[in-house]
Amino acid sequence: MEKHNKILQYLMIGIMIWLAYGCEDMLKVDNQGMLFAEDNFKTGNDVNASILGLYSLLQPASQQVVLYNEVRADLLQASVNADADLLQIEAGEADIDNDYLNPRDFYKVIVSCNDILSKMENVKLMDPSFTETIYAQYYAEVIGVRTWTYFQISKIFGKVEYYTNAVNSIEDKIQATELNAQQSVLKMIDDLSPVMNDFIKVYSSSVSADWRVARFNANAAKMLYAELLMYKGAFDITTLQESYYLASKQLWMVMSADSANTTTQAYKVGSSYEKANWINIFTSLSTSYNEVIWAIDFSKTNEQTHQLHNLFYVNPQLSVTPEASAYFASSDSRTAGSISGAKVRKFSINKTVFQSDAPIVIYRAADLHLLYAEAINRLGDPDLAMKVINIGYSKSIITPTGEKLYNAQSKGIRARAGLTALVLGTTDRQIQADGYIRDERIREMAFEGKRWESLVRYAILDGKTTITVRGISFPSDKWYSTGE
Repeated sequence: MEKHNKILQYLMIGIMIWLAYGCEDMLKVDNQGMLFAEDNFKTGNDVNASILGLYSLLQPASQQVVLYNEVRADLLQASVNADADLLQIEAGEADIDNDYLNPRDFYKVIVSCNDILSKMENVKLMDPSFTETIYAQYYAEVIGVRTWTYFQISKIFGKVEYYTNAVNSIEDKIQATELNAQQSVLKMIDDLSPVMNDFIKVYSSSVSADWRVARFNANAAKMLYAELLMYKGAFDITTLQESYYLASKQLWMVMSADSANTTTQAYKVGSSYEKANWINIFTSLSTSYNEVIWAIDFSKTNEQTHQLHNLFYVNPQLSVTPEASAYFASSDSRTAGSISGAKVRKFSINKTVFQSDAPIVIYRAADLHLLYAEAINRLGDPDLAMKVINIGYSKSIITPTGEKLYNAQSKGIRARAGLTALVLGTTDRQIQADGYIRDERIREMAFEGKRWESLVRYAILDGKTTITVRGISFPSDKWYSTGE
């Protein structure tokens, strides 16, 4: 705890330097992010600009999430030319000076969120157009970003220094409480619950498709909340049924949104990204808004870049393991978009030197449907879970205005990829379905920053004390990075 508190104190000093900058400089992001001094925080536009600045801070953090979760797991292996920092992560021994994994980048986001939240209340007094509704929406958005960031810290480092007070001067003390992974999940659920109904549900059409996806929104909040509930159930088996039931409700609300309109494809795992069109999910947010729920965008114009294209494809220091290659059949339309030989292609599809780096997708429709299938299976309905995976699941509901069919556009994860349905046997159907869902998650979500955290959650669910990847066994006390 002492070492992490020192990190927070160092951040305080650095952030004091940023406090002198105003709105104009905030929008010219350089991946450092800046906070507002009190005299520059007077209007709703100032609040909005400061929130936009949060997303530049999430750029290095999101890259770390991808690299940590994939390099530690079983789908990638370090190449002969991998540098020492990647080898550290692969061995589960990343230190505080690791170039690819550093808790400072995550706590920068936390410090910034706390600063914005502390200043928002006064803006209502200075700007009459900053209404209670707008205040609540912006407040929820910042809480959502902060909760997601704490969640990543918890999953990577196994503990968090949890605090919510703002840092306004060098003299301010950070009142942090150290929470382990299980405790932090419960705390995050408590923080997120009160604002779940306050998120912006639909952005105006005047907002670009890119920004509608790049801002933390109501559907991203539901996915985050569902994930937290599923982790709660994994940590405490006595709450599993209730937690997974509540998670399934959150996930279904996103799956079934606008489904009374039979033409919508949003979050349906429908025909928009069927077969050869699946690669369009990973090129830009303007082509993937029916699939992507929330992503971190990068703009070459604003000199915002990440290293994934280079590390995975151009000058690869990481290669696909033989175990991973076995999951990618030539008949699967996702294979060509995921790998090229032993190289990862997801961040390099149709990319030229002049194009912006591919967005880092945090939540998308396939992830949504896979989590829903897992929850439904755990609740005792493996047949329905497999229907979600194989051919999609629609539901007819009687409403005050008549019968409506929800999620009718879904084709299912496998059918969208051009694959045949998986069939359950006559015994151990729930266990078999669980295995099918986990394997399908590899084929669909490989290299997107989900793998190690999934292995840890599966191990906790299954009561295992070791995780074995690439022939190396990691006991439970080695599942998280010390960051020290």
